[in-house]
Amino acid sequence: MRQVLGPQGTGGIWATYPQQFLSLFPGGFIDQVVGTALLVGVILAITDSRNSPAPAGLAPLIVGLLVMLIGATFGFNAGYAINPARDLGPRLFTLVAGWGGEVFRAGGGWWWVPIIGPCVGGVVGGWVYDFFVGSRFPSHEVTSAPV
Repeated sequence: MRQVLGPQGTGGIWATYPQQFLSLFPGGFIDQVVGTALLVGVILAITDSRNSPAPAGLAPLIVGLLVMLIGATFGFNAGYAINPARDLGPRLFTLVAGWGGEVFRAGGGWWWVPIIGPCVGGVVGGWVYDFFVGSRFPSHEVTSAPV
């Protein structure tokens, strides 16, 4: 059986696991929520046509740089899943590829944080963007002309 964490641990190659100093809740959970909220908020900002969007063709570059920045700032704590599919699929693979059930027990039962945290973070990022930016634009209601 392969080792998930520790000096010989290789489970972190596939899925995310927290550093020993990072608590499961609230530390790790907030880490995932904030990282994903930043990702969603900036994506909404650069793609909203009402908000001077990024020049044509630059949105993918900006998103790539954003993911790199989130990785550089949040990656050390817990691997910055920022997407449930980025963690759950590889975790299921490691379950059947020899790491066993430890992939769900490691890190104090960490497995749910990179799944639930990004889902919450995506909603929070959308709400924050809408509250501070999106709701400030005039509405485009269609009114009928007087007869």
